[in-house]
Amino acid sequence: MKVITAGAPRAIREHPGFNWKPFLPVLLALAIALIGPFPGLTRAAWLYFALFAGVIAALILEPLPGAAVGLIGVGLATALGLILGPRHRSPGGYRGFPTPPSG
Repeated sequence: MKVITAGAPRAIREHPGFNWKPFLPVLLALAIALIGPFPGLTRAAWLYFALFAGVIAALILEPLPGAAVGLIGVGLATALGLILGPRHRSPGGYRGFPTPPSG
């Protein structure tokens, strides 16, 4: 893809450059996650914030359509177990549903 800018020198007009848009939100989320949580925050809350910041950066930069960015963010939060903490999970299956009788 050639970027055409009126009035710019030819070397600048035809230089495709590096597409950094897909990488910046991921790098931002990783950088925030690696800083570590501030006092008073749990690790899960800090990772959720890092994911949120990455999703917002991706929505602003638009490397993908907004719906895809949102779906990827929700999928990652679910896959990483950030939606519900360990105290909200039931060891025997879904919370609120009785264990079916065996037999």
